[in-house]
Amino acid sequence: MGWQMTRNILTVFGLISFLVLPQYAYANALTNGDFETPDQGNFFSFDIPTGSTFITGWTVTQGSVDLTTSACCFPAFSGHQAVDLVGTLSTGGLTQTFATTPGQTYDLTFAYSHNYTASFFSGSAFIMSASASVSVVDSSNNSLLSNTVTHTNANPIPDYALFSQTFVADTALTKLTINNLTGGFNGGIYLDDVSVDPVASVPLPAAGAGLPGSIFAGGGLLAWWRRRRKIEAVRCRSTELLSSRLTARISRAGAARTQNPDRSSAYGTRSMPCSWPLQ
Repeated sequence: MGWQMTRNILTVFGLISFLVLPQYAYANALTNGDFETPDQGNFFSFDIPTGSTFITGWTVTQGSVDLTTSACCFPAFSGHQAVDLVGTLSTGGLTQTFATTPGQTYDLTFAYSHNYTASFFSGSAFIMSASASVSVVDSSNNSLLSNTVTHTNANPIPDYALFSQTFVADTALTKLTINNLTGGFNGGIYLDDVSVDPVASVPLPAAGAGLPGSIFAGGGLLAWWRRRRKIEAVRCRSTELLSSRLTARISRAGAARTQNPDRSSAYGTRSMPCSWPLQ
């Protein structure tokens, strides 16, 4: 009951924020941050090489990367496409230069996971962890942001994490680079929903600020809540995908099903409906 009330309050605050504060609308400075172009349909592109601009707006910095879809591989965090920062044989990375306003604070956010089901060769152990460096520099190559992300997962569900860090631009052009560090053979950091958004200079509501102050706070909380909804939706869809694969395997194993009919019931008929719509 308490969470339902909180969701209703955040929705109202977010709606009021949208109507009253249109100058703070979402504005991603990056091109194709969700990797939805070029559209792969139900296919994928492996081993996109160094220097390639095949992924709209992005350049491959080193090695090779894979552009995958939910149909062939893990579900994307948003839309139906994501990037594995390690191609078949080499560690890759992506970079993009984008327009910024000197003195403006920006928030860099992205979702990341890693391809747990990859292995260095057939029959070998799964790649349990992957990491990548995150760098933002100005047009003179001065560092504005430097960090590292690591994802460790012991199950085949993507289990996306969210990265968020701010930086202050000091030139008209800024460059973002994300290079894979560890992981291998199609088992790098899975990257999606990369965004660079200007941060509005809005103070936190003071005590007694009432509805106007709450509008600002509610807008920020609503953005957080929407991201949490996306994560829950991805986990749910990933579980459904895993369940469907298990069902397909069991249906092909007729003899095993005959020997253990309860196994088919345990996996083939269990339903996990998604209660969090992915929007």
